[in-house]
Amino acid sequence: MARKSKGRQKVEMVKMNNETNLQVTFSKHRAELFKKASELSTLCGAEIAIIVFSPGQKVLNQLEIEMKRGEELNYMKKTNENHCWWMAPKEDMSLTHFNN
Repeated sequence: MARKSKGRQKVEMVKMNNETNLQVTFSKHRAELFKKASELSTLCGAEIAIIVFSPGQKVLNQLEIEMKRGEELNYMKKTNENHCWWMAPKEDMSLTHFNN
């Protein structure tokens, strides 16, 4: 039985000429890039900054949004440290905390 399709093939990496396709592809990949950066930051506690310039020469305000999100996450982390003794820095832990 012969195959109907050629299956998965390599796509040559060249800049797209069609402006509409270029913008759509850019938007999809940009969203995935920020998602992956957010996951890396959450899983590893790394501080990440991404600056992206769109094909339309517009600087994205995503950096500001992510900075605000980072501040909110830091606030939530500090709030949780007060409620969850195991999240506090190990330097702050001592037996005197448990004798009260």
